[in-house]
Amino acid sequence: MLRWRLSLGLVTLMVLLIAVSVYAVWLFNNLGSAVNHVLENNYKNVRAINQILIATSRINGIYLAADAGNVFSPADRTEFANNRTLIEGAVRLLEDDAAAPRSPDEAALLHRFDTAVHSYFDLSGQLVQAGPVRPAGERATPQRIHDATFLLTDLAGQILNANEDAMVAADRTTRGKSTDSIHFMLVAMGLALLISLYASYRLGQSILDPIHLLTEFTGKIGSGDLDITVPVISQDELGKLASSFNKMAGQLRAYRQSTTEKIFRLNRTMEATLSAFPDPIFVLDHRRQVILCNPAAQRFAAELGFTDRLPPELQAKVAEVSETQRDYLPATFKDAFYYRIADQEQSFLPRVLVMRNPDQTLHGVAIVLQDITRFRLLDDVKTNLVSTVSHELRTPLTSIRMALHILLEQKLGALTPKQGELLGVARDDSERLLRTLNDLLDLSQLEDSSHDLHYDMTAPADILQEAAHELQETARAAEVRIEVDIEPGLPEVPMDRIRMKHVFTNFLDNAVKHTAAGTRVVLRARRIDARALRFSVIDEGEGIPPEYQGRLFDKFFRVPGQPRTGAGLGLSIVRQIVQAHRGQVGVSSELGRGSEFYCDIPLEDGQRV
Repeated sequence: MLRWRLSLGLVTLMVLLIAVSVYAVWLFNNLGSAVNHVLENNYKNVRAINQILIATSRINGIYLAADAGNVFSPADRTEFANNRTLIEGAVRLLEDDAAAPRSPDEAALLHRFDTAVHSYFDLSGQLVQAGPVRPAGERATPQRIHDATFLLTDLAGQILNANEDAMVAADRTTRGKSTDSIHFMLVAMGLALLISLYASYRLGQSILDPIHLLTEFTGKIGSGDLDITVPVISQDELGKLASSFNKMAGQLRAYRQSTTEKIFRLNRTMEATLSAFPDPIFVLDHRRQVILCNPAAQRFAAELGFTDRLPPELQAKVAEVSETQRDYLPATFKDAFYYRIADQEQSFLPRVLVMRNPDQTLHGVAIVLQDITRFRLLDDVKTNLVSTVSHELRTPLTSIRMALHILLEQKLGALTPKQGELLGVARDDSERLLRTLNDLLDLSQLEDSSHDLHYDMTAPADILQEAAHELQETARAAEVRIEVDIEPGLPEVPMDRIRMKHVFTNFLDNAVKHTAAGTRVVLRARRIDARALRFSVIDEGEGIPPEYQGRLFDKFFRVPGQPRTGAGLGLSIVRQIVQAHRGQVGVSSELGRGSEFYCDIPLEDGQRV
């Protein structure tokens, strides 16, 4: 196991370190003990010799006093006894030290010194102490005392020299042992270092080689080579890691195979799907380079001669969408692009969609060119037909309306009540029919792309106040209060003042009609973002069912159950006016809580805030 190998390497290093440390402690302790023993013994000997010499000098002083004719007093005798005791103690100290192993010369020297000390005590004692009278040859004389003292001093000097020699020898021995110990420690440390380096090398090699091998194979896997197998050379943790690596590589191979098959199927499905679309589709990356297109797009580019790029107008739309990251989804024929393909003019409505990465950054854009040529032709036919019919019908209808008014004024004769009633109904129907024809003509003009709007920079407060003032009488008659709510600091908006006032009056007229007496209707203007303002008309009426809200702006649609007061073209005209301003119209309603009709009008580039 790798753990045991690591532990064994660390234990080996610890054992070597402990062994060297224990030996060093033992060696230095042994050297210290030896030095201390030598110094202690020699210090004791030197001290004893010095004590003997001092005591001897004191006894000689007593003797010299006696030799000068002085009489020995009891104090002299006591002094003699004390010094003799000191000398005897020192001699015993030397004799105790003599028990230590010594050379024959040292032993003989100590024996001679002991004999000299006893001889000196015997001679000096005869002078100081009262004792038996000895023969003349054994009596103490000055010469004999002098000779004994000289011998004692000489032997003491020899002992001191011997101790000094012993101390020098001990110092030399200690130095030698210290040098040998240093050499041994250096050798031991060198061996420990070599063993440690070898163990570390072997341990590192056993760990790093498999890791290097795994690193190499990981790089190969990173480059896409999954058909590799790491050799399992041990059963430890590294071996288990190699086995897990091989298992992972096998799973990656299986995943790559399944993923490749999925990608292949997805690619075929995507190609088949794109090929099935009759409209040209281009997919661009974040650098605005075409990376994918369907056969219809290829034919479209080949017909126009743009093989490696898009037409300029499409490039401008792609640049705008890439910068704003907002989809471009036009809804009117006015936003269509016209191209001559196969000697025929065709209309395409571009739809540019943003593609985002998971982190919401721009991945690219997709362009769908919806072919609306036939729809546009049909719309032109419908618009022309409605316009023609409306024009043709309005002239006779005006004559009929005038005749009915003349008859009702009874300028040509009196009418019976029944005749007046029938003529009144005919007049009202002709008025309603004339209004319908006028709405159809207005709608045809708005749908005609050649019809231009007259833009003026208009303050939101001004146009809302005008609309509120125009419907004030109607609201007062319905007992409804009109309020204008303008957010402060709104910029001026480019709009056709007459057309947009028609939008607000239409919203406001519908709100007043469907709001109960005693409530209010609010005209509001708010900034929704840096590019557009929202104009709203909010009422407190009965609301609109959700299933009908999506059809309110369709032509001739009316919410079921409401009284018929018009042809259902008012909101259609409103939508066309707002779309002509490149804005959007919508409704938000909840049953029992009222409705909000709104239109979002874009700001001019110079007015964006």
